[in-house]
Amino acid sequence: MTERLPDTCPATASALSTAPRDHEAAQPTRSAGEHEREIAAADGYRLAASVHEPDLHTDKAKGVVLLHPATGVPQSIYRAFAQALANRGFHVVRYDYRGIGRSAPPTLRGFAASMSTWIDQDVEGVTHWAAQRWPELPLLAVGHSIGGHAVGLSDSSRLLSAAALVASHAGCLHFIKPLGERLRVTALLKVIGPLTSRTLGYVPGRQLGIGENLPRGVALEWSRWTSLPRYFFDAPSMQAERRFARVTQPLLVLGFDDDPWATAPGIDLLTGYFTQATLERQQIDPRQHATGPIGHMGFFRRQHRDSHWPLVIDWLERQAGTPGSSGSEGMKSSTRRSWPQYARRQPEGCRCHTVVVFLQGTSSIGLSEYHELVFTLRAMPRVDRPGLAQAYAVMLAGRTALLE
Repeated sequence: MTERLPDTCPATASALSTAPRDHEAAQPTRSAGEHEREIAAADGYRLAASVHEPDLHTDKAKGVVLLHPATGVPQSIYRAFAQALANRGFHVVRYDYRGIGRSAPPTLRGFAASMSTWIDQDVEGVTHWAAQRWPELPLLAVGHSIGGHAVGLSDSSRLLSAAALVASHAGCLHFIKPLGERLRVTALLKVIGPLTSRTLGYVPGRQLGIGENLPRGVALEWSRWTSLPRYFFDAPSMQAERRFARVTQPLLVLGFDDDPWATAPGIDLLTGYFTQATLERQQIDPRQHATGPIGHMGFFRRQHRDSHWPLVIDWLERQAGTPGSSGSEGMKSSTRRSWPQYARRQPEGCRCHTVVVFLQGTSSIGLSEYHELVFTLRAMPRVDRPGLAQAYAVMLAGRTALLE
């Protein structure tokens, strides 16, 4: 598939990758094991999906992988990755959220959809359909950006054996870097998005170079969440903290050093609310590889087939009970829980803002690690400025710190 970057600033170009408008036309000829179908969302809405069958007899398949897409990203972007999974023995389901790609109506004017709808209706429907279609196989998921949010928010995640989150983060504006990119995204989400939503009835994402056109409700809900200190964890109607705490499965969490949107503090704020799950956190430095930048969208490009895809595919095989092998060159790995999990362990009404931080399996604390803690604490509602100042001092002192 030929991909292009939108004509925009370097940071945005690093974060985004959009395909030609006729996405499927740019794809190679379909393989024999790939076919299109419709899947009913939980509320009955018909979603366009593609299913990749492994080149094996069904009873020899390793498992089923659901590909939950990012915001405004059509399923065609994930086709090469889906085929790579199928070549390794998985059934794979990729699909478009309602209002996106082949699941969009002829016009988005007046079309009702939101991010909450995607998670509560579309992800629910696809997950239950796959669980019923292959009841004897392990069910796994790969969530990209908001697709990773769905792993935490969707009730159907209880059907999963494990999930990988790729560039999934709390989309708070203050986490975006550099400053110029933060200002551009702020203008898009707080001014252009709401304005076009109310005047046109949708956001013309194609014309703006940010992917697919977005339904009005998606853009407005996204805009509201980005202003909250803890993203949708501060949206009462979402009950996100409670929902994330239900997840008990193993999770692989991937971030990329050149992603200006899903920065390390944003990823760790999000994943810190998986309080009952076992997290394997991988931070990839694209400079350590010869395959080029990754940004927010680049992981699913074919050029990373040999360098980065095996990390996820091998991990999924292990979770399905079929061990693979994967190197870790250029990756920072950790199995500790994220900072927000401990930052939330403060007595209600506590005035000293006590925070306990455990750094598991480390013999020293690096500059990036305590910066990561302090920047994430900045988003916590009961941590004051003196506490933040003292965080620097205590983090330099040792592996276990009491901040008060």
